[in-house]
Amino acid sequence: MKRSSTIILILLSGLFLNGCHKPENGNELPPDKEPMQYREMPDVQNLVKKASVIKEVVSCSTTTLTGGVQETDFMVTLTNGMKENIFIISADLDRDSIFARVALPSMEKPTGEWPRRTLSTMAYALDLNGGLVIAMINADFWNTTTFVPKGPVHCNGQVISSTFQPSGNKQGISYVSCSSEDKMNIDYSASYSADGVAFPNVTGSGIMLAWDGKQVDNSSWPADDRHPRTAIGYTKDGFVYFFCVDGRNAGVSEGMTYDEMGSIFEALGCDRAVNLDGGGSTQLLVRNPSTDKFETRNKPSDGSARAVINAWVIMEKM
Repeated sequence: MKRSSTIILILLSGLFLNGCHKPENGNELPPDKEPMQYREMPDVQNLVKKASVIKEVVSCSTTTLTGGVQETDFMVTLTNGMKENIFIISADLDRDSIFARVALPSMEKPTGEWPRRTLSTMAYALDLNGGLVIAMINADFWNTTTFVPKGPVHCNGQVISSTFQPSGNKQGISYVSCSSEDKMNIDYSASYSADGVAFPNVTGSGIMLAWDGKQVDNSSWPADDRHPRTAIGYTKDGFVYFFCVDGRNAGVSEGMTYDEMGSIFEALGCDRAVNLDGGGSTQLLVRNPSTDKFETRNKPSDGSARAVINAWVIMEKM
């Protein structure tokens, strides 16, 4: 009797084990076909809530533009009571499919006046040229008479310009770059000749907002130096943030100071962040994932999108 029971148990165990084992030629994917695992995108809403300058997040919505790129739109109240409409693009440059580059109205260095175009015009010209345009922000400042950019311009490996034209201590004093390995870097103009000149994509930039993970102290600037702003920052682990805030619209969105933006970039965990051209130039454009069309997401203070000198763009490989 004991022997018979033992045999029955062995047979049942075999059936159970065979039933749980996935057949090699069944639904199990071979190792090279298993779905790729991606790290989680940053929780931008909760990160921004922690910024010292934020009193209340009135509303917030997040849209996935494509895998590895999200847009988060905020209506917030600052600690001083001012209202702000903020738009943030977060992109995972660690993904093989996502990369950043500079967009220009023209690839040629002009002999006369530098050309300017709206972001949508540049987006349509660049789209499908090595990838899909997912998001764009305006970039460098320019001379309002000659329209020459304040900082160097490299576009996809071509050096269009390699000079700085500082304007006080607000413009033409720093640069943003992205390497061929999709590593972002932000630094002061003094470092450009040693490091920045080698990067395939570069634009000039302005006041530093975050450095080594901490907000830069810009409290010496007047509290009423408040305008629409565009900025860019990145984390050490490969996330890049495009930032813009509407302004010059009393009671709706007042615009922000350098110190206030620095507080938000620190909350986002950015290693470095820097101010770009603002005012009427401030604009953020995305590819709407529902319509597959380009849209300007903020409300430019000029009333419509301004033609600008260059832009930073997030693209997806096709």
